[in-house]
Amino acid sequence: MAPLNLKIAHKYISALYTLSATTQTSIEDICMAFHRGQYTAPTRFVDFLTTATFSRHIFGTGGIGLTNFLFHILLGAELCIRLRRAGTGIRYPNIMTNTTSALVMIAHQWMENVTIRVVPPPLGSPVGTRTKHTLIANNHTRQSEGLIRFAEALTWPYLDEARQNIENSYSSLIANPNNLHDYLKDWLYGLCLPGKYFRHRIMSCLVLASSPTKHISSAPYYDNGLVVGNKSYWPKRTVLGRVLGGMRDLKSTCGWIGPVPAPTGFPTGWILLNARRVNFAIPALDDLTETGLEILGFSDADAAGDPQGLIREISNLDLWKPPSKLPARVAPNTPNTAGSPSAVRLEAIRLEEVTVTGAAAIAGTKHYRAMLDFMCHNIRVTFTLYSNPVFVHVPKCVGATHPIHDRKVRKHFENVVLAKDLKSGSVTLPSMGQHSLLIIDATEPGEEAMARAWCAESGRHAVVRKNGIGCFTCATNLAASRTGLGFGVLVWCS
Repeated sequence: MAPLNLKIAHKYISALYTLSATTQTSIEDICMAFHRGQYTAPTRFVDFLTTATFSRHIFGTGGIGLTNFLFHILLGAELCIRLRRAGTGIRYPNIMTNTTSALVMIAHQWMENVTIRVVPPPLGSPVGTRTKHTLIANNHTRQSEGLIRFAEALTWPYLDEARQNIENSYSSLIANPNNLHDYLKDWLYGLCLPGKYFRHRIMSCLVLASSPTKHISSAPYYDNGLVVGNKSYWPKRTVLGRVLGGMRDLKSTCGWIGPVPAPTGFPTGWILLNARRVNFAIPALDDLTETGLEILGFSDADAAGDPQGLIREISNLDLWKPPSKLPARVAPNTPNTAGSPSAVRLEAIRLEEVTVTGAAAIAGTKHYRAMLDFMCHNIRVTFTLYSNPVFVHVPKCVGATHPIHDRKVRKHFENVVLAKDLKSGSVTLPSMGQHSLLIIDATEPGEEAMARAWCAESGRHAVVRKNGIGCFTCATNLAASRTGLGFGVLVWCS
């Protein structure tokens, strides 16, 4: 590995620890000095949030240089130590910005994963020969193993080539750092920010470590999907990630889902999808238009016509039991669906290029809109994913039972629609934030993904109940406006 001259860095260490010894210096002082340095000396101070790679500062391939980078590490380590001593009860809303937090995070990772080893001059060297230093990746074996496990979890098509290159990557780094991509250097040294940065970095490293995909390099944007041969992978926060995440037996790890079929007619490479964001209604909005009886499923006419019968019905505890399933489906009478293990399946993913204007437009970048073709009882159904909605899963119930009156249940059952009928034109979509609730029966295999695709086409968020988690009462309350999120759509899977 290339020799490193840390003479100036030692001067910074002494100055920093002299600064730490003074009681007048506080966390705020260090943060303000760091932020001020970013404006007054941009060639020495950088923003780690916008830094593409940290290794370019270490190995002299550009950036601020090793000495200035180590000074960042010292500042971040000092802040990390002081924050731990201050405890969790102290907040610094105007001082600890995202940039400062990234600095602390990378400094913490550096202290755990990197060791600076002193290499003394060989015996018999001339007097004054400079001492060399080497950076050792303490956990390179763990980092390599994690990348291989990620490839295995997503059934990467080039797993053998990737495993061989990943296993030999640290040897290549020691022999000649210039032969290894900076992303892979960062990965071996364990330097990576969490969240979307980690999701972007781990897939890019896997692509760079595989010989058949190395030529496409790293993803240019955080939300890029990836097409590899006849397979594709998508970030979970993109519209295809959220919609196809409803498919059964789908792999999901580190913010990625896949493999799913590749879009028709697209070669190996990165793809950027276009889908508008969906607004949220104000949750728990009680506009007082519902009376107490209407909340229970009754009406004022019931109270006026037979008040005593109304009281008896409300007080009957046998009518306060939540259903465990939706109304029974009508058995299909067509011979082509009889005995079929899955009446709904994903047939194809298609993409069409769209023109993007305004702030979302990126010069020289192509944007694509996704369309999904499903075979529904031997009929092709197509959904165009115009928007990127949010799907909220019903949490596990707390407590034994959550009662709901039979009148309310029957009113909800009046708005149940089968997933296979979503494109029939007979579905009445409730207004967002209103009291009406649409329940989509998606209990058959493949129907959840189709229901999600309909939500993306219609521009509606939805609450999803699956795997038997959450009762009918909790699921409907979460989707309703008066007691929950106000989505107005409940996808009932199982």
